Amino acid sequence: CTGQYPVSDLLGYRHTKDGDLVIQEDEAITVRYIFLAYLGGYSLNEIAEILTENDRPTLTGRTEWNAEMVRAIMQNERRWGDLEARKNIVIEEKKTVKNYDLRVSAFVPDHHEGIVSREIANAVKMINASSGTIAGVPDISVIGDGGLKGFVTVTPAWGGVNADLYRDFCKS
Repeated sequence: CTGQYPVSDLLGYRHTKDGDLVIQEDEAITVRYIFLAYLGGYSLNEIAEILTENDRPTLTGRTEWNAEMVRAIMQNERRWGDLEARKNIVIEEKKTVKNYDLRVSAFVPDHHEGIVSREIANAVKMINASSGTIAGVPDISVIGDGGLKGFVTVTPAWGGVNADLYRDFCKS
């Protein structure tokens, strides 16, 4: 009702008294690396190993990373500037559960400056939709000559791509 949402600190951001999220550049480097390494074909485990080897701190200051921590960073909508409030709720004394329409929640697109662009976040979602059959973003190109000149190459295993997206590729 007030337009203010409960926000907490997370890797790459700190919150102000007014509920704004402000980028912490030294931590944002880690967040950007995670997204870009994943797009480049590194697995979640490989990214976690690299972060651990390079002593990159988590929000709590730990330097040991695992694949689930990397996945959680890539799935959090705040990293690309959106805000979803009340994803988790307390239902009983100190028992927290996912809010699957149990209580009113709020989604605010473009709430704050993102650490990564929406395009990068969407590309990560497309790779995740491919059920692990590919690593990174497959090459998409227009065939330049021959009988298939003008056609766009298709990677069937890339499950995050639909016909509309391929049409957009063709038009570009």
